Amino acid sequence: MYKETKAGIFQIAINIDGEWWIDDSIIQWMNDLKNNGSKYNSRRTYANALNVFLHFYIYKPQIKLESLYDYMLRFRDELRNGLLIKTKRIIKTKRVHMEVDYTVLSRQPLGVKTVNTYMTAVQWYLTFLKEKKNGENIQSLFSEDVDWNLLKQKSIHGKGGGYGLMMNPLLAQLLGPRKKLIKNLSIKRGSDDLESYFPPELFLNLLSISNPREQAIYLLCGCAGTRIGQALSLTRDDYSYETREVYIVDPYSDEKGAAGRKGRFSIMKNYNIDLEKNPYKYVSCKYPIPLQYAPLLWISPTYKDNFFKVLAKVNKGNPIVNGHPFVFHTSSGKILTPSECYRTFKSKINILLDMVHTEWKEKNMNLSFEEKKVLNKNYQYLVNQLQKVKGLHSLRHMYGVMWADYTTNEMYHISMEQAQALCQFGLGHKSRESVFNYFTLRQKTRNSMVENLLRSTSEQEKMADYLKSYTSYTEFYFKRKI
Repeated sequence: MYKETKAGIFQIAINIDGEWWIDDSIIQWMNDLKNNGSKYNSRRTYANALNVFLHFYIYKPQIKLESLYDYMLRFRDELRNGLLIKTKRIIKTKRVHMEVDYTVLSRQPLGVKTVNTYMTAVQWYLTFLKEKKNGENIQSLFSEDVDWNLLKQKSIHGKGGGYGLMMNPLLAQLLGPRKKLIKNLSIKRGSDDLESYFPPELFLNLLSISNPREQAIYLLCGCAGTRIGQALSLTRDDYSYETREVYIVDPYSDEKGAAGRKGRFSIMKNYNIDLEKNPYKYVSCKYPIPLQYAPLLWISPTYKDNFFKVLAKVNKGNPIVNGHPFVFHTSSGKILTPSECYRTFKSKINILLDMVHTEWKEKNMNLSFEEKKVLNKNYQYLVNQLQKVKGLHSLRHMYGVMWADYTTNEMYHISMEQAQALCQFGLGHKSRESVFNYFTLRQKTRNSMVENLLRSTSEQEKMADYLKSYTSYTEFYFKRKI
């Protein structure tokens, strides 16, 4: 089992034949991760991963002549198919002395992402042991040779587990060169994740049924590619009405926003905010966006202008009274959380479904057969797409899809490669391949939504200049990275 011993630090205890053993080195690793800026939820996941692997190693050890690679693959396969660890326990009473089956640990089949995270956590921890072993005395369940008699004496006379279990040949093989032994399972994202994008055709409708605070959040997620936690981390220091720039700043860093007054970490310290505790642990940057420290890359300057218009209407409150510097908060002044945003967003989806159905019903009355066929097709697409929406991350997927849609219209003078570079840069992905699937979902018909925003020639020229300048910017960035 694993337990939080103090804020954000987890310990693991293993029950071996009725006795509890503690791996002291995990505490050191957890402190090391925390000091290096890892997130609370990440450390909790790593602790869970090590808890599972430690049990697996103790109760399902390497078979003779089984290679490390095969052993780790066996562990991974059991995670994917469902893990069940049993042992025998002796029950002794005055009348009964019997052996029974005892379930030590069980896990339902895990998804690919979770399995990859577990495998990474185990290998990171063992690498930590390798690096620390030469510089200090490491006591771990993964340690050198073990004298079982001495081990038992220590457990009887000492406090805690300590001495360690034999890890050879597993440790010796794994802790060679610093590299990942088992590659991550590939994740097919084309069908399951990316197709859950919010339909761009209904984005203006979404804004029309939302208040200014909601509009600002939806514009950040859908038109600037932010994650919901990043959007909720916005402070007054992160945007500027003069320069029309918005920055997403890592709360653990000394980076400054558009206003440039103080580093983010200093601001958090001034408000005595502990980013490891609720509700602030949800205000985080999984990875920075865009790809380098720069203002957010909006899908169009029109949407950026809309954001600053609605932001001016948002009740930002008094940060001293609220006790935090974040722009988005509840009526009582508390910071807004992703779960609260999701509940509101879900209600909007239901309203949009009703709107789409009502509009379809009204238009369907006096149409020809061919016109009804087109209308029904569009109606079915919108309903299906709204039903696929899983949360506010669907707005971030919409951002990727909209970049792809630009390539279907010649008026934007943008190539597929240029649009992919802009999409990758805006979303903050290190790999170009991460955005390829958006471009398999592109549709020419969706461009009417953007064209409606560009009614005048001046707006079209503004859009063309915008794309041209950012295309040059991203091309320079990626050439410099080669």
